[in-house]
Amino acid sequence: MNNDSNKALKDAEIIELLRSNDKINNDKAFLSIYQRFYKMVKGFVAANSGDEMAAEDIFQDCLIILFKKAKSKDFTLTAGLGTYMYSICKNLWLKELKKSGRSISLDEEVNSIPIEESTLDSLAHSERAMIIASLLDKLGEGCKKIILLYYYDKYRMKEIAQELNLSSEQIAKNKKSNCMKKLRELISANIGLKEFFRF
Repeated sequence: MNNDSNKALKDAEIIELLRSNDKINNDKAFLSIYQRFYKMVKGFVAANSGDEMAAEDIFQDCLIILFKKAKSKDFTLTAGLGTYMYSICKNLWLKELKKSGRSISLDEEVNSIPIEESTLDSLAHSERAMIIASLLDKLGEGCKKIILLYYYDKYRMKEIAQELNLSSEQIAKNKKSNCMKKLRELISANIGLKEFFRF
C-alpha cells in the first residue's frame, strides 16, 4: 500500500518536523531518523568496542542533541543528515570510551568510500560507507591505499602497480584480494557489523 507515510522524508523535511511544536510531527521525524540512521550508529559503535545497548544509548543522546539543535533558529544543516548524525555519534562514543579508560584511533575526516556491489552490497554514497572508512583505518595504510585507488579513484590494476612501485599487475591483484579478505574477516568477526552489512 502506497501512502505518504511510506515515503522517505528529505533531510530538510525532518528538520522542519523537529522544529514543530506538534508532538506527532516530532515523533514522525524521530521514526524517520531511526529507520534511516540507527543501523549506521549501531555499526559504528560495534566496530569500535561497543555493543547494541551502548549503540542505543548513543543514538538516544544523538537524537536529543539533534532535537535541541533543530529548535535553534540559527541552526542550518550544512551537510547531509547522515553525515551530521555520524559526526555527533562519533564524538559521543569517543568521549564515552575516554571516560571508561579505552581509546580508539579514528581520522577526523571520514570519507565515503564506494565498494563494488558484488563485494559489499553497493556501499557507495551510503551511511555504511562511513563505517567502511573507519574499518579501512584498522587494516593499515597499505590496504587502505589500494582499496581507495581501485574503488574510489578507479585505477586499473596496472596503474596501481605503477603507483605503488609493485613489480607486476598480478602482485597488485593479489594484494587487493588479500586486503578485501581481511576487510571481510574484520566484519565477520564482529556480530554487530555482520548483521549490519548482511553479506
